[in-house]
Amino acid sequence: MDGYLCIKSLFIFLCLFVVDIRATGNSSEALVPPVERELRQGNCESTPNEDLVFQDHIYKPAIPLLVRNATASCHGDYKIYCVTVKPSDQSDPTAEIIVSEGGVNHTFVTIEIHSKRNEGIDYGVRVFAKKLNI
Repeated sequence: MDGYLCIKSLFIFLCLFVVDIRATGNSSEALVPPVERELRQGNCESTPNEDLVFQDHIYKPAIPLLVRNATASCHGDYKIYCVTVKPSDQSDPTAEIIVSEGGVNHTFVTIEIHSKRNEGIDYGVRVFAKKLNI
């Protein structure tokens, strides 16, 4: 009789445990940061076209089972105040965008873009800066 009560108690515990997991869901989902659609650094409120010092379209098609990587760099005698990296209208962006060197308040910037596996890269990069008075 004791074995029967033990099995019955274990069965009830497991049923309650499964119901609790289904009610709360997977708690690890909340720990994953949201994927940013674009990168925007600096004061990008007002960016006149005469301040555009660098513009590039980075496109690498998806290759099955591979991660695609791209780098964009610009250097010059100007102080950068705005860096934007935006996906093209046709793409569903899930790539990781990193400013690895320089950026806002520097005279240079290096941007790295890393796709997810099986996905491509299709982004526009724009850098706005003011000429240095030397």
